[in-house]
Amino acid sequence: GGVDWLSQAVNIVDLSLFNSGLGDAGVHCLAEALLKDRMPRLQHLDLCGVGMGLASATALFAALKEGKAPALKELEVGANPATQEDTWAE
Repeated sequence: GGVDWLSQAVNIVDLSLFNSGLGDAGVHCLAEALLKDRMPRLQHLDLCGVGMGLASATALFAALKEGKAPALKELEVGANPATQEDTWAE
């Protein structure tokens, strides 16, 4: 698939997927890769404008909350459906 590279991602430090059209499925794959400790050196993750919805954002944040990106210093998630003001109101 389009995100098979994630299995080889252990040395990635800076990952920008800005405006890439990754979508919910791609963000879910990213969250799964994080849960499998595939990106232990990741320090910066830019997911702005990738089409991330609430379900995939929740999966991503759950992985991060578990400490699955221990080196992460910066996370950018703006311009996504999940980051709109009224999304989290439900």
